[in-house]
Amino acid sequence: MNIHCIGIAGSGMFPLSLYLAHQGHTVTGSDRFLDSGVSSDTFSLLQARGITLFPQDGSGITGSTDEVIYSAAVEEDVPDRAKACSLGIPCLPRPKKLAHIFNTSRGIAVAGSSGKSTTSGMIAFLLHEAGYSPSLINGAAILNYADTEGGGAFLIGDSGLLCIEADESDGSLIHYMPEIGIVCNISRDHREIPELQSLFTEFACNCTKIIVNSSCARTAETPIPDMNDALSFGTDRDRSDFCITGLSGELMRISFNINECPFSIPVPGLYNAENAAAACAAASLHGLSLQDCADILSRFRGLERRMNIVGKAGDITVIDDFAHNPAKITAALRTARPFGGRLVVLYQPHGYGPTQFVKNELIQAFSDMLTPDDILFITDIFYAGGTAEKTVTAQDLVHETASEHASTFYVPRDSAASETASAAMPGDAVIIMGARDISLPALARDILEEIRKRQDKKYWTGSQD
Repeated sequence: MNIHCIGIAGSGMFPLSLYLAHQGHTVTGSDRFLDSGVSSDTFSLLQARGITLFPQDGSGITGSTDEVIYSAAVEEDVPDRAKACSLGIPCLPRPKKLAHIFNTSRGIAVAGSSGKSTTSGMIAFLLHEAGYSPSLINGAAILNYADTEGGGAFLIGDSGLLCIEADESDGSLIHYMPEIGIVCNISRDHREIPELQSLFTEFACNCTKIIVNSSCARTAETPIPDMNDALSFGTDRDRSDFCITGLSGELMRISFNINECPFSIPVPGLYNAENAAAACAAASLHGLSLQDCADILSRFRGLERRMNIVGKAGDITVIDDFAHNPAKITAALRTARPFGGRLVVLYQPHGYGPTQFVKNELIQAFSDMLTPDDILFITDIFYAGGTAEKTVTAQDLVHETASEHASTFYVPRDSAASETASAAMPGDAVIIMGARDISLPALARDILEEIRKRQDKKYWTGSQD
């Protein structure tokens, strides 16, 4: 088939397009980031895999196009979709196409408000390293496999096993029919809690085997069918089949026990112990022992944009993280704290609707986690397209956050690198947070370079600015 992917650089569309190309389809794509001149490793990797990229002006859609897949951010009047419609070419949203692929596989689907990508990556890593040859279509790349065909976000195996993350934000998780389903946690994000719980209940009903987080109160309150037959993970000895104890963390390592089996994983963030326990539960259903899992995960280097250290400039550490909702922001700031005496945070809010929906929780997260000495920069809200009501601005968020944390400032995106770098002092940790925007890793590198330039200038000239 000739398949055209609209929004091909998106975190969900990118690995799916690579999977389709590997399956022998002729894949083309377009993306508004490409049209706007954004430079990204994503585009280079797609082209290296034989995927031709077109402007998002309809030129990539021809009479020979058999199918068009589009991301949620692509509006109906985008020229690519409009032309496909005029030619009568079938158009599918990305989750529907993924569900078609997934439901013909022996599927493992990871759901939850946080931790989906990392847990999916851990499961795929465990099964791959153990020789089970799974496939993976993930929202972030496994760093161990960054040099492979799919850059680590896509793996192709020959076992019929396919691991994905199931997204609750658009409700698409209910379309998957997993052999194994995992509910990592539930928190208010995109939707109200009762609606989320209803979605997760329906998701669980579709699973042959379900694995749940016994330490998450919202998950415990969610009706799960055949709960007595479910596997559980968490910190409660009485309610967890895979019980986490002895948890401790260093800068780039967490250590803990699962059912008295010791684990030491070279990733930051205590929350990764829960992700690992969930992955071990899934792996156990394929015959891996806890000792097998501990040995394999001792080599797991994490995922891109999950507390990745971009580099150090003198005594300043620059970190890039995907955190965008209150729960993830809280976890990221707690994890970043040991990297520096002060935190200099650059946060790009994700989408107008999501920002408005969790605005109060965002303010609370920053207020709770930042000290008076820390600095928070908030840049323009990231807009990926769609029919968003722009009822909130970055300036609104800055104004209301500043009432709780005084050192909160608005910074335009085009000057974010220089202003963030200028605020950093020796001993600080600088953390860039935001989702979906493929240009954020480049922004993090720009900030690191700006800090280095300023340090060189001070060293050679004695300048104090």
